Amino acid sequence: KIIEIPEEIFTSLRDIEEIPDTEKYRKFLFIIVRTPQKNPDSSEFEYSTIPLGIIISKNHLITICFYENDIIDRKIHEK
Repeated sequence: KIIEIPEEIFTSLRDIEEIPDTEKYRKFLFIIVRTPQKNPDSSEFEYSTIPLGIIISKNHLITICFYENDIIDRKIHEK
């Protein structure tokens, strides 16, 4: 295990309406940001936003997202 992540972090990131926030834990900093996501089915809005969690510890940077994320997918598949 890289780092012990409390269940409350996963719960908050599963909430599509979660607002941006930061929280300091004993061994890491937890940040929630909202990233843009194209709405393929929506005619009202072209984009919406989804929560993305970022955990920063002394030796690691961890991202967590429970929704399809165009930005992360694009970075993973870049050459």
